Amino acid sequence: MSFAVADVSRGSTDADFEVLEDVTEWLGIVVRGLEPGALDGPGAATGVAVFAAIENMAAAGKALCATRVARTRHWRIAGDRTPAHWVARTTGCSIAEAMAATQVPERLGALPETDAQFRAGGLTLAQTRHITEAASADPRSESHLLELAHREPLPVLRDHCQRVIAAACEDDEARYRKVHDGRYLRSWTNAEGAFRMDISGTPDAGAEVMAALEPIAKRLGRQARRNGCTARKEALLFDALVELCRGKDADGNVQRPRFSINITADRDAWLRGRTRSGEKCEIDGAGPIPVPVAHALVDDGVLNEVGMEGPDVVSLVSRSRYIPANVRRAVIARDPVCIWPGCYQRKDLQFHHWRDDFSRSRRTSLDDLCRACTFHHDLVTKGFAKLIGGPGKWDVIIDARQNRMRTGADPPALPID
Repeated sequence: MSFAVADVSRGSTDADFEVLEDVTEWLGIVVRGLEPGALDGPGAATGVAVFAAIENMAAAGKALCATRVARTRHWRIAGDRTPAHWVARTTGCSIAEAMAATQVPERLGALPETDAQFRAGGLTLAQTRHITEAASADPRSESHLLELAHREPLPVLRDHCQRVIAAACEDDEARYRKVHDGRYLRSWTNAEGAFRMDISGTPDAGAEVMAALEPIAKRLGRQARRNGCTARKEALLFDALVELCRGKDADGNVQRPRFSINITADRDAWLRGRTRSGEKCEIDGAGPIPVPVAHALVDDGVLNEVGMEGPDVVSLVSRSRYIPANVRRAVIARDPVCIWPGCYQRKDLQFHHWRDDFSRSRRTSLDDLCRACTFHHDLVTKGFAKLIGGPGKWDVIIDARQNRMRTGADPPALPID
């Protein structure tokens, strides 16, 4: 296969992506025909290096194009919350990776050496993110950080970049406030069904958390050793966190805080005691759990039951705007994530009368209600979009005239800066 080479000196245009389509086709042929068993050790190592460079260059190209999508506000046309959400939905990457893709190119303009290596495939997106953050705070560190990136693993580079940023900040209190203002705790469920958490905050707050967990983890470790068991420190710290959140009284008895859990389970699976293919038993906002675990939560009195008929929630209706508890639980069970197509936000969902406003329908039924994230609920209530289809087959109609007013002029007409 042969293909033309674009004149990069004039800058890429839309037509140049036809070249990339040829390259993608050729690369696909190579990958489909790749037989790892036919490679010796040095050959396989060469393949890793080559594909890593391709991967890095592809990440650079994606990031540069994503920045243009962000500047033109094209991401808003489809109703996405931020440029990063558009990138994540379009490419299938995580929000964190998408945020890096939209933010890194903005800092590369003042760092030509880093920019050149990023475009050439010499740096990963993660390396470039750390280097640009640090070099933006202290431009004199750029060359040293690039050298470090080529000889040290990512954790070493990350720690060094953090020290560069700290040293470059003349106002320690301002830096501390910035870290405090950016604090967060995020949780999600991974593909294996494990609960995951990511937190960020000030060092002293983190130290307090760890100081509270350490003695509990040590006690749990001693108990495990007396029972002839061993456990990793990371596992003991997790157990300590769970125990700390549950709390104990003076006698050591568990005193749980007041809370409730919504669990959705198919009736047959609930009665059988385990799920089969196509059935579910899951905690709203957390993910699937074994049916016996759900039964145990019932025994502890923290379960809100929801009537199920096979995979469908039983219909419930009220004549009041107030959503009764049973209707609320049923909607939560049916709509565990934002119903906007392509949005899987689980947190802070709002109830919405999608079929007709309550002032006209005078009814609050399960079929009339849905849950949407704050952003998409706002789009619908302000008339930028309309929900259609109903539960299980949601779709949206974008009001082009309204959306153009919200996003500004058509994207191609917007200036770069």
